[in-house]
Amino acid sequence: MAALFGNTIAARAFDYMDAFPFYGLYSDDGQAVVSGKVRYDLTDTELFEKNQARVDAEYIIAASESSVDFSIPFISRCCQMQQPKVFIDGRQVEGEIGYGKYHYSVYRDSPITEAIADTFPATLANELCGTLYTVIADNEDISVNLKLGEGQSLIYDSTNHYSASFDGVNEQFIFYEAPQGVKFRFFILGEQADNNFVSNCSFEKRYITCAEYVDIYYEAFKEYYINCGNPEKEYFYSQINAVYGTGNIIGFEDIFLDSFTEYRINTFNFSIAPKAETRVTVSASAGLGYNGNYSPYLYGVSFAAAQKYPAEFSVKLNAEYPYIINCSVPFSRDGEDVILEPQNEDFSIKFCSVEAPLNVYELQEKERTKSKIIMIAVVAAFCVLLIGAMVFFIKASDYFENAI
Repeated sequence: MAALFGNTIAARAFDYMDAFPFYGLYSDDGQAVVSGKVRYDLTDTELFEKNQARVDAEYIIAASESSVDFSIPFISRCCQMQQPKVFIDGRQVEGEIGYGKYHYSVYRDSPITEAIADTFPATLANELCGTLYTVIADNEDISVNLKLGEGQSLIYDSTNHYSASFDGVNEQFIFYEAPQGVKFRFFILGEQADNNFVSNCSFEKRYITCAEYVDIYYEAFKEYYINCGNPEKEYFYSQINAVYGTGNIIGFEDIFLDSFTEYRINTFNFSIAPKAETRVTVSASAGLGYNGNYSPYLYGVSFAAAQKYPAEFSVKLNAEYPYIINCSVPFSRDGEDVILEPQNEDFSIKFCSVEAPLNVYELQEKERTKSKIIMIAVVAAFCVLLIGAMVFFIKASDYFENAI
């Protein structure tokens, strides 16, 4: 019976990645962008293997009497960032990166404007300061009590063995089995205030800039950062900007250890003062999605409009993946060129190397069903054989008994 199941399809781990969309150009001035043209190019095999699609976009910007601010949202990790490149009349525009506050999935069902509002600059103003309390462990269990003032936030050190409680007025922390001499830092962001800071261990108090605080941890984890993509110090400045003035209470690892490897919606920000109607070109990339639920894999790209304005869209397919499996909007094609008609809406398009990819899990389920049927048939046959043998032996026994 074991041989009957030896050829079933092997279980396959679910392998899936979102198609990170291209969002296009955004401006708070809803009339700034007159029209757009977006083209996805999947012919670069090297980029394709890195799960990326090249995007070339062109926008017409209305004339303005003053400078206009623009943003291009894009999903990336800060340590592997490929920011968009913007050109006006062939000259590249210098811009600034706004780093996202949360993982991109937080905004899955929200307008992109919320994600744009939650991006922060990578520079820290000199006036952003805070009070750093450094507690030095000289007891086995360390207790700390403090009170936050209005508008103040807190970033605190933690361990695997600690507890924290908050009664609406005071914060209390207890660190268990702390090694002698270990330092725990509590950084209260905001103007100096009476924070009623009390500990059963000795502590130091300093009023420092937020940039100095980042420098402490960036230097302490420098070797770790080098081995984990080498994030820029400025990224951590942006995360301090995201915390400052919010009243939030955050563990230091949420900023300095966990955040920089996450995919976030960031923005490339720039300003121009178009005296006449101006053409802006953008060279960027979109994350190529894939779905291992099919054999061979399904791949796909998507678009999510940061702002609504007339636009044309096209996709140049990779010759090795010419078959369109699914498209959420009407389209036409001319060889490897696909013309999309999204009617001012978001869209996604999925393609494959074969015309009819197989759903692996459906195949596995069919194999399991087939195996169950075979097993039932084998068991039934065995039972019939066993019953037949029992009847034979009973009749044979009766025959010999009568013969005797």
